[in-house]
Amino acid sequence: MLIPATVIAATTYEVSTSGSDTNTGKAGSPLRTIQKAANLVAPGDTVLVDPGTYNERISITRSGSAAAPIVFKSANPSGQPVVIDGTGTAGSNFTAVVNITDASYLQFMGLTVRNSPNWGVHISGSATHIELNTLDVSGCNQNGVFIETSTTAPNFTIVHNSKVHDNQAGGIAVWVAPGGYFLIENNQVYNNAGTNNYDGIQIGGGDGASHHVVARNNTSYGNGGANGADQIDFGGHAFGHHYLAENNDVSGPGGSMKVQQGFGGYAIIARRNRLSGMGLITYEFPNPAVWYNNTIVNAGHAIQFWTDSASSPPGQSFGGLEIRNNLILQSTDYLFLLNGVSGFNIDHRYSSIRLANNMYKFTSKGILWGPIFDCQLTDPSGSSAFAAYQAANSPDLQDVGSRKTTAALTAIFVDPTAHDYHLAAGSPAIDAGAPLTKTTNAGTNATVVNLVRSDYFQDGYSGLVAPDKVQVGKNAPVAVTAVDENGKTITLATPLTWSVGDPVSLPWNGAAPDIGAYESGTDLPSPTLLSVEPVL
Repeated sequence: MLIPATVIAATTYEVSTSGSDTNTGKAGSPLRTIQKAANLVAPGDTVLVDPGTYNERISITRSGSAAAPIVFKSANPSGQPVVIDGTGTAGSNFTAVVNITDASYLQFMGLTVRNSPNWGVHISGSATHIELNTLDVSGCNQNGVFIETSTTAPNFTIVHNSKVHDNQAGGIAVWVAPGGYFLIENNQVYNNAGTNNYDGIQIGGGDGASHHVVARNNTSYGNGGANGADQIDFGGHAFGHHYLAENNDVSGPGGSMKVQQGFGGYAIIARRNRLSGMGLITYEFPNPAVWYNNTIVNAGHAIQFWTDSASSPPGQSFGGLEIRNNLILQSTDYLFLLNGVSGFNIDHRYSSIRLANNMYKFTSKGILWGPIFDCQLTDPSGSSAFAAYQAANSPDLQDVGSRKTTAALTAIFVDPTAHDYHLAAGSPAIDAGAPLTKTTNAGTNATVVNLVRSDYFQDGYSGLVAPDKVQVGKNAPVAVTAVDENGKTITLATPLTWSVGDPVSLPWNGAAPDIGAYESGTDLPSPTLLSVEPVL
């Protein structure tokens, strides 16, 4: 937040299409270009840009501070737009309309960026603590927003409440940013063409890929399916860790949602996402990952396990990928598919891939769990085939807690036609799930809880987001202050008392957690654009 001028002597600069760069930029003497203001700013300063179109490229290299960020924003956010238009501007292949290089503690609010020959907004070098808020980025020849910082310092960079759409490559990308700590939330990302396989929202890169990245409450659709791109892709081409993909609305046409590829035993979480007309895909070695309480409706293949390499038995491992409490309904092909390059061999054992407590609605096909079992469900009930599938992977017996439903979508959801996947009254998914894990120790007025598996939960990532609240046994929900994935413990903000074997999960209502993205009686934030003040 900005601090009072009595503490820091800040300057407000004005930029106007009727101004001149020979002016002072003070009240009544506006500058003509945003670049001129960017050359003058110091910590705590604000640049107010009057509505109009500014045909320029901007390079920002001056930094604010934690106590006094530099702010660029529309002087009239509820009026005509402030448009930074890159049409005809000179620059290299790697130059954006807005370039932020080696600069930190900057905020950009209420601006439209369009028609870049390359990227719309590019954040690079040692830049940290950048906030992009309520932007509209479109018409760029590459990605709308491209982040590739080289610093190993935590970035704490936020892209939120923005529209990123109709760009030639992808929407928002965090690409080789080894310092980690990025938040992508409440954005609408749509109709980006996906050239060169850039995705709607993409986290990845080569060596030094990022970590501690959260994408939540976004709407992503219509991005690049014809070019092989995806709506959301976590982890492509690189190994990262501490990824959280949460409460996103994702739909086609084309593409998928990928959450994959970690290392070091650290968490990758995909939860409470709603996928329409497309499925979840992972490649080998998401070590480890948990996908829980997602809703997938009318996909081709709802879930695919891929490998890009052929190998000898036991095949490519998925590192204990757990798929739990998901609601997977009416795929046009097999619900599950093991797939890969010619000669592929995927490790299908329980130590590699674990399924539990999901709910399925089949159409003409079922589950292709080769080479173990091909569960064709062409009969109306499919009961015998489904039971055989559940018994086919001895000794671990995959998916024994899952169930199938024949209920109509209108009996499951409030309004499936409008993609409102809140559970309808009487839905078979209510109270049909199971807690995520259990305690393995007893505690009396204690805070450290030993669990069968702790990486279902996140501890706020050093303040990037609010930490999870968990329900331990019959106790009221409390916040998590630390997660030790390797030690299989969580630390609680408030001491509790519990017994061995008590259930532990995100808070639930009723007799048991629900299956799918929504817990009945509890609303989640809608992934819509918000108008908010800066948060850095």
